[in-house]
Amino acid sequence: MFVDPVGTGLSRPVGKGKLEAAVRPLRPRVVVVEENARGLYAREIADVLGDVEVRRVNGIGAMIPPARVREAIEA
Repeated sequence: MFVDPVGTGLSRPVGKGKLEAAVRPLRPRVVVVEENARGLYAREIADVLGDVEVRRVNGIGAMIPPARVREAIEA
């Protein structure tokens, strides 16, 4: 599992325990915003976390508008 915690463009590995601890307060769902069509990172997170609903907001070739992210959070 890799994340870019401060927007540096550099991915850093994150262990399952740290990911679970970070997500615990967000249960029952996590929204993953990715610039790719397949939602690769969202699938990885879903596999690791199991019982958490993972909502995907995907786009490719353009910025993802904040309104789409808000919709996923509020749905």
